[in-house]
Amino acid sequence: AIMGVAFSWIMALACAAPPLFGWSRYIPEGMQCSCGIDYYT
Repeated sequence: AIMGVAFSWIMALACAAPPLFGWSRYIPEGMQCSCGIDYYT
């Protein structure tokens, strides 16, 4: 169970960290009710 929790934390950090370092950014998607990675800039 500890490995599963650790894997979840590592994946969450891998998704959340790049914008903090200047890689891409998050923008509103679709109906402006959720955010996703800006693939176009």
